[in-house]
Amino acid sequence: FTPMAYTVGYALLGALAVALLLIPGLAFHAYVKPRKVYRNRWLEKLSEIYNHQTARLLDKPGRVLLPLTVILLAGGGLSYTVGKDFLPPLDEGSIWIQVQLPPGISIEKSKEMGAELRNTLSAFDEVSYVMTQVGRDDEGAEAFSLSHVECAVGLKPYNTWKHGRKKTDLIEDMAQKLSSLPGYSVGFSQPIIDMVMDQVAGAHSDLALKIYGEDIAETRH
Repeated sequence: FTPMAYTVGYALLGALAVALLLIPGLAFHAYVKPRKVYRNRWLEKLSEIYNHQTARLLDKPGRVLLPLTVILLAGGGLSYTVGKDFLPPLDEGSIWIQVQLPPGISIEKSKEMGAELRNTLSAFDEVSYVMTQVGRDDEGAEAFSLSHVECAVGLKPYNTWKHGRKKTDLIEDMAQKLSSLPGYSVGFSQPIIDMVMDQVAGAHSDLALKIYGEDIAETRH
């Protein structure tokens, strides 16, 4: 953060110097000779109309309160018909894939399946790079086992894609291709929203189902 700290510090010093040294001098030269006051007839006419209408509305506030109440109730009714997402879906220009391999898999087999995953995804023309991470990261923030793989897929600029092809089409093709490979259970998302959902709900998905109960065997059914 050192370069950023220096940049912010220099910007503050420059703004302080301009405010204390340059602006007073420019203001002195601009206002040293008083000028004739310019009267805008159109603005004065609009001000008279505004003051007149404001006085009428203050005498009868119902003319304002009734329309505002109708608008408020209509807005409240329409709020039930729109989406309730905290963040609208944004295209981050990349794909984040959560891959679940068979439980109890060995390190060698996990690395082998990770390489197969990279080769399969790299075969798509729209993909620029593929990176995989097996198990938990170096910080150990999440206790993932060797059967969990996180995959970052970079995409080429959309203007280089085939005409009419969309990101959703690419994800559908990837899902269909990976479904033909044995042992892969995949979920598609994006890097930023995946991190946000993990921090908010503790799950790497927009929809998470949590089941509670005292009898573990019964809740598993």
